[in-house]
This record gives sequence, C-alpha cells and structure tokens, in this order.
Amino acid sequence: MSLVVYRAAVLGLVIGTLASPVHAQEAPAEALQVPVELTDAEDAGPTPPDWVVTCTPSSDTTKSTCQMAQSLFAEETGQPLVQAVIRPQSEDRQMGMLLTLPHGLYFPPGLSIRVDQGKVTDVAIQTSDQNGVYAAMPLTEEFVTAMKLGNNLNIALQYADGREVVLPLTLMGFTAAMEKLTSLL
Repeated sequence: MSLVVYRAAVLGLVIGTLASPVHAQEAPAEALQVPVELTDAEDAGPTPPDWVVTCTPSSDTTKSTCQMAQSLFAEETGQPLVQAVIRPQSEDRQMGMLLTLPHGLYFPPGLSIRVDQGKVTDVAIQTSDQNGVYAAMPLTEEFVTAMKLGNNLNIALQYADGREVVLPLTLMGFTAAMEKLTSLL
C-alpha cells in the first residue's frame, strides 16, 4: 500500500503525562495538531523544523515541562497517522517516547520500531481513548545514538483489516532538538 503523508510542526502542549516508560498510567491530553500543507516553498516562508521542542510551566513555578515532538499526517485526509513525543521520565533525565496512533489498529502484534534498517524494537500498544491509540517505550542511550545518526524512524504497524503499514518519521533535526531539550532540563 502506498501511503502519501506530510509532516507538520506541533504547536503548543502536545501531551499530558507519560508516567512510565513501560506503562502509560494516564491517557495524554488532547494534542494540538496543526497540519500544514506547503504547496510552493518560495511562497510558504521558512519550513518548520521536523522536531519541535516545547516547554510549558508546571505546577511548580520554578520548573517547566519540556518535550520534543513530531507528527505525521495523511495528505489526502489530514488524519493524524503518528505523533512521537520524547520527554524525560524521571529526575534522572531518562528519556521516554510516547507514540499516538490512529484507531483501527490490530493490538496483539503491537508495533515494530527501528532506525533506518537497524535493529527492530517491539513495542506493545498500551491503551486507547477517543483521541487514538498509545504505545510508550524508554529510550536507551544506544537507541538515541542510532536516532542521531539515522535518517528515518520507521514505525511498522498492522490495521485490524490486515493491512501492514510502515510510517517513517524523519530524523532530520533530531540531534539539534535533543540537545536543546537536554539543555532545558
């Protein structure tokens, strides 16, 4: 199946709490997703970065909650296909990634994630709500290094009707966004 997609910058607060790299304790807050279709690069102005770092004030006024994110949308419908959000999971700054995916997935196989054609990491689908389906994983130093050196983060999934799809998130700008995120912690 050929799937035409476009990327969009994520503006504002992207998710609520990613409580555990193993289990999403709470469903994320509704994401503010702004699909942007650029038809003429010369008229559109500067292209937004592929990975966007955002910070929001937390209940503790001395700290902000910061994260980085990227979203991928279907060009024909504007439907969100995947949103990846990376943020620290604890005081030790261990990073975790939360993936928000569309409804209609076949849950038992979960997801397969890999950088370019590298090592496959299986990730269980953990929960769903009216906004989509969620899967979370801790990010090891090895995986983050692979993402910094790679071109695409390939997310393979299966729909309930048997269709298998690979959703490619670009890793362009990943290193700069990760450096900015870690500098804000």
